[in-house]
Amino acid sequence: MAMDDSHSSLFNLGILDTLTQDELHEILDSYDAFCNATQSLLGGAGDLSYGAQFVSHVHTLFMELTLTEQDAAHWVYIGEGAANIVVSYTGSSPSYIGKVMRIRKSPRKASALPGVRNTIALSPHERLIWKEVHELISSSDKENAGQLYVDHVMKPLLGSKYVDAGSHILVTKEFLMTVEKNVDSQRPASRVDVSQVDKQCDFALLMSDHSIFPQGIETLALLLTISLFFI
Repeated sequence: MAMDDSHSSLFNLGILDTLTQDELHEILDSYDAFCNATQSLLGGAGDLSYGAQFVSHVHTLFMELTLTEQDAAHWVYIGEGAANIVVSYTGSSPSYIGKVMRIRKSPRKASALPGVRNTIALSPHERLIWKEVHELISSSDKENAGQLYVDHVMKPLLGSKYVDAGSHILVTKEFLMTVEKNVDSQRPASRVDVSQVDKQCDFALLMSDHSIFPQGIETLALLLTISLFFI
């Protein structure tokens, strides 16, 4: 499948920092198997018998870095804004403990949430202002542009200690459907009537849970983080 600019920021290697040693070794083992199958396929002088192994290993590598249906039970509703639902992790995986995830919404009716599905990442004026930030102006998706703005503009200005840009993580349609089924009963009825989980979106934004903080953190900083998070 060809990758366009809207998906380029999904492959953020920073997400690897959240993995445990066991999880990294599992991924490396899968990658070794993938490489061996690829080598056998390319060096097989037309022998396609390794094709099934190749496909299997590609699928395994993809799924190990993707949230699937069975993962949905560990994510619980904590709130939402006009464009996103936020869920918090309650499971035991070290990769996600202390994390929240922002899942994009879509309108139930075309006119219900004007502007939510705006696919224009930047206006002509914004593209002129940020023309020096190539990663930002090359994005063709508004959601990705927002994350890239935080990562490439706000973080250098304020410092990584004070800015959490988050990381995009791949999710399956089944994961999104199950999350929606689990959280709809907790959502305000007025929200449920007009919006739903965008099940056509194959990624979500993973961030640290800034409602959990050590003593001494300014409350104002927390409130600003929460205000920005639900937009």
